[in-house]
Amino acid sequence: MGLAASRARVLTDWELWAVAVETVRQHREAAGAFTTARVAALRLAGDERGAAVWEAIASRIVDMAAQSAPGTVQ
Repeated sequence: MGLAASRARVLTDWELWAVAVETVRQHREAAGAFTTARVAALRLAGDERGAAVWEAIASRIVDMAAQSAPGTVQ
């Protein structure tokens, strides 16, 4: 494990939600595809920790989409 990896910290739930919201703002309907591609690229590079973070962000994007779907109660 390199120095940067040993100093890596876990993102808070608030930070994960903030990244999810910003990703949707920037990519709109393509946010899901963007996060899927990000996870794949990180895995290909051998960065499992980074891939896990983006999977957590993707999960929040799915939650946001479900909450804003027509006919759902907020």
